[in-house]
Amino acid sequence: MPKILQAVGVQAAQSRFIDLAAQCYPLSAFRRIYPLQYAIGFGITLSDMGLSLRLAPYTPFIPQGGGLCLLLADSLAVIAADKSKKAALWNALKAMYGIGKTN
Repeated sequence: MPKILQAVGVQAAQSRFIDLAAQCYPLSAFRRIYPLQYAIGFGITLSDMGLSLRLAPYTPFIPQGGGLCLLLADSLAVIAADKSKKAALWNALKAMYGIGKTN
């Protein structure tokens, strides 16, 4: 995770790592405690996060006008073993964090 965070320009101290698959709480419960701007789900589904949206893996949900940006991806172990999934994750993170955009 530290390499992923560094690549998108996020400091580990600015981040929270929550294993939602091991928790009994939906993402909304954590949002009440922590002011999340971005959430990345590795190896979990939207229903695991207590959400009822439809979102394809590696396709970031970026709401217009602000709100929680959300990305789903395979587990870190699966991504580490698959070069195409690494590329898909990197492309999704670039879109999510606005890397490489010029205004």
